[in-house]
Amino acid sequence: AASAIAFNQGEVCTAGSRLLVERSIKDRFLPMVIEALSTWKPGNPLDPATNVGALVDTQQMDTVLSYIEAGHTDGAKLVAGGKRILQETGGTYVEPTIFDGVNNAMRIAQEEIFGPVLSVLTFDSAEEAIRIANDTQYGLAAAVW
Repeated sequence: AASAIAFNQGEVCTAGSRLLVERSIKDRFLPMVIEALSTWKPGNPLDPATNVGALVDTQQMDTVLSYIEAGHTDGAKLVAGGKRILQETGGTYVEPTIFDGVNNAMRIAQEEIFGPVLSVLTFDSAEEAIRIANDTQYGLAAAVW
């Protein structure tokens, strides 16, 4: 789940930007996702320790940061990341970010961010999960665990 948003800095059409988690396991599952995402280290892509590079340009970084602000404004709970980092390098780095308490009416759940921002939505039944997953204007890629 964590790698789905951190891989390629989330700048792919099939980035797993919405994580649907059954409500009954979310409190156990979410800390594992946060821990896994914390192992992704932003930095110079020529450094072997790096596995998250910079965003493509300043405009995209600003767009991603505006989505993070929209998550706050819409009432989602920031549980990891959420800031520009490594400014001293001159790079366009945004730390991998996770929002909890997201609902499908929020911009961060409905729009393509193209950045390392993960929105966690909960569901109580398979039918509800399918309804949430399909409630988007975009074509979908999905994974089920």
